[in-house]
Amino acid sequence: LRQQSAGIFVRYLLDYPMAEEKFEQHLKQAVANISFEYQEGRLSGIALVTLIIEKLPQELLEKHTQLLFLPLVLQLINDDSKECRAEVSKSLTLLLNRSSLELLQTIEEYCIKWLNQTGPQRLASLEVFALLAETRADFFRKNGSSVEQWMGRLEANLHYRKDQSLADLVTYFSLVGIEKLSV
Repeated sequence: LRQQSAGIFVRYLLDYPMAEEKFEQHLKQAVANISFEYQEGRLSGIALVTLIIEKLPQELLEKHTQLLFLPLVLQLINDDSKECRAEVSKSLTLLLNRSSLELLQTIEEYCIKWLNQTGPQRLASLEVFALLAETRADFFRKNGSSVEQWMGRLEANLHYRKDQSLADLVTYFSLVGIEKLSV
């Protein structure tokens, strides 16, 4: 029933004529559901957002990527449920796969800014970067200097241990990023 409801909602978004503001309002409401109080509700919200990412025409997706990307990253970092984090990771992977090289450049810029922060922002940077390196190797092939820069950043991260509460995760995701770039 949830999948059918999500499918009907996405059809409505795609087929029903509406003003841009109304479309954004519906999209924001769908995205807000990924942080629902209960896990089952979050999973339904994440499934809906994933379906939206999958079905939106490329032009609309490009226009609204940031509206989708930032909340998904926040949920990836802040969700207590391993299952929800895994589903958010799948949504982000799909979003990265469908993004243009220009949008990936913007996403990489976010990652670089977050990497220079401490705590959860640094972790978000590393997790998103690992997904980017895994799903869009073409981005790094076309931007060769980026690989060398990221390798340096990731290696420096291995020595950065100011925030001990996240040190193991930072080390893990730094190593994952290095592995993905080395392949």
